[in-house]
Amino acid sequence: MASNVNKPNKNDSFKIDGTIHSKPVSDYVENRVEYGKRKPRLLIAILSVITLLSFGWGAIVQYRLIKQSKQISEVETLRDNLLQTSTKLENQKVMNDSLANMLLKLQKDNELLSENHNPPSGIFFEVQLGSFSSFDLDTYLQNLAFLRQEKHDSKTKLLLGRFRSFKKAMMFENDLKQMGIDNAFLVGRIDHKIVTFQEAQNALEQSNK
Repeated sequence: MASNVNKPNKNDSFKIDGTIHSKPVSDYVENRVEYGKRKPRLLIAILSVITLLSFGWGAIVQYRLIKQSKQISEVETLRDNLLQTSTKLENQKVMNDSLANMLLKLQKDNELLSENHNPPSGIFFEVQLGSFSSFDLDTYLQNLAFLRQEKHDSKTKLLLGRFRSFKKAMMFENDLKQMGIDNAFLVGRIDHKIVTFQEAQNALEQSNK
């Protein structure tokens, strides 16, 4: 007996009649999905900003370091120049002091030569030890190596020392008086002529004007 049940053919597809209704997706889920999509983009944007700021800050720091290094180099150069200038000034000062000492020595030597030159020219101050009319010192002239005698106003004058400085001559006169030579007094000389010390002092002041 033949069966009326049709056997399924393997080539036949499985079909379901009717419409399948799926549960609609809620707004919350959609928002979460959208947020999940936007979150990586937001992180990327934040990281990009941070990277840009870091790069900018690094550039600023690098610029400041270069500028500071340049300033340090300029300061070191200035310090070296100042040190060299200070050394040159110190050497110049030593040289000037040496030249000043040499000049002072030459001036003293020149004054000494001028004071001991015979006959003298210029303005001097001398200490007269005495003035005698009845006593001639010619006999003792060779023994008066540091003393001088001169004829003036018909008298023989005994002179000791010859100074350009009035103050120095006054000090020498005081020393002689302390030694017991009470008659010692100061006189002046203008060129070859013996004058009072006041006349010599006035002539010296006029020559310095």
